[in-house]
Amino acid sequence: MLKTKIYIFSVIIFTILIFGCTDDSEENIVLPSLKPYDLKIIKGWLSFQDQAYEDAVMFFHEAKEIDPLNSTSHIGLGWGYAMTGQMEKSISSFQSAIERDSGSTASYSGKAFVYLAQRNYKKAISNGYQAVLLGGENYSFQHLPQVNYRNLRLLMAESYYALGQYDKAQNQIDIIDPENDLDPNKSDYVEKMILKIENLGLNDPILTQLTG
Repeated sequence: MLKTKIYIFSVIIFTILIFGCTDDSEENIVLPSLKPYDLKIIKGWLSFQDQAYEDAVMFFHEAKEIDPLNSTSHIGLGWGYAMTGQMEKSISSFQSAIERDSGSTASYSGKAFVYLAQRNYKKAISNGYQAVLLGGENYSFQHLPQVNYRNLRLLMAESYYALGQYDKAQNQIDIIDPENDLDPNKSDYVEKMILKIENLGLNDPILTQLTG
């Protein structure tokens, strides 16, 4: 996680220096001395945030070729592959990142959403739990803020519902919306639960693109 934070800081510095300076101050600019790996990672995340996912994959792959032991390129590849519909490659890349950094919340959350897209609900739940355990209530993936604690809980609610484990789905809904009016003693409980999940909604266009 420390390396990821370093790269995020580098992105901020790089962006400020390139885009945030006036013409009058350009002669005073001193670009940071970044290694080729770092530059590839920066370009990868900037491409990702511009939704140029194929370009992001290219940059992250080039970074991996430079330093295959660093987890950050594998995380980037996992997300890039996920957003381009290459789900098996995405899972493999996230797993490679976890093997290099067992505390990679971004990788566990990525796997959770990919498994949801594949309708592999048990694995979506197990990876979602690991992500919220590591990330805590304030977790939000810095490069895709829609991937956060709340939506991971909602992902688990949807997955439990799909498995017919309504009591566990209710537990997740209660965390997200403690004042919900779902009543397990009513005959329309199951129907209202899916409506509640839909209303709480993984309806962000980017998440919809990811999960289908």
